[in-house]
Formats: sequence, C-alpha cells, structure tokens
Amino acid sequence: MANEMVLYDSSYLSLFDGTHVWADITNVAAVLLAAAYTPDTAAHTDYSDVSANEVDDAVQTDYAPVAVTGRSVSLTSDEIRYTCSKIDFGSTVSLEGQYIGIIAGDAASLNATDKLLGYIDLGEAKSSTNAEFSFTPAATGLYRIQKAA
Repeated sequence: MANEMVLYDSSYLSLFDGTHVWADITNVAAVLLAAAYTPDTAAHTDYSDVSANEVDDAVQTDYAPVAVTGRSVSLTSDEIRYTCSKIDFGSTVSLEGQYIGIIAGDAASLNATDKLLGYIDLGEAKSSTNAEFSFTPAATGLYRIQKAA
C-alpha cells in the first residue's frame, strides 16, 4: 500500500454517511505540502488545516495547486477503487514537498472551508530542479476499500 492516499477521518466517514458522494464531487485539487507538515487525520478536516504547510509559492515560484483529473470510482473483484490520472505539478519546475493533499475544491480558487479528502505521503521530502514533479497512482488506485474475506 505504498503511496496510497490516507483518508482524513471526516472524509472516511463521508464515504458512508452520504456527506460526499465521491463520484459526484465536481472539483478535486491537489496541493503540495512541505515536510514540516504533521498529518492529523482526526483533527484536520478543511483546507485551512493544511494551508499553512502548503509549499510557499513566493519562494517556490513554479508552484500552484493542480486539478485532479481522470477520477473514477470502480468495483474491481472484491474492492472499490478510487483513482485518478497522474497528478502533475509541472514538467520543468523546481519544487520540494513530502505530502500531496487531496481536497474537494477548485485548484484555481481553494477556500478555507473546502473539505480535505486525504493525503499522500511521499516517504520523504522529494524535490525537482527544472524537472517534472508528479505522482502517478498505483495500478490498484489512489485509495481502495477491500471486502473482508
């Protein structure tokens, strides 16, 4: 399960209580979070809970949140898979970050109250210098829920 999305508790609950129908969310954004970010799946619910740890676009001038495209929810064998296309922050950028936050919101105009869905831990701070900075979900999806045997 390396590099699968970890759901925030509020997002996980929304899968089952009807708060969000993931397949119906119009806009999903990805933000790059610095290594200083400390994930708190219980306490973090909104973009405002992570925005202070978003990479600084005044320092890393190539950075901007990006839209998560190619999203789909499917049933494969005994699991539900939520996946997307490659999350690409640019092909010739100089960036550094350790986490990718996934948010229910428009990448061009994120609001403090936009709901956090999950985050991807890249394992350590990753960087690019005038190169591509992207994340490709595993073939099994960005997130999956498996039935008990």
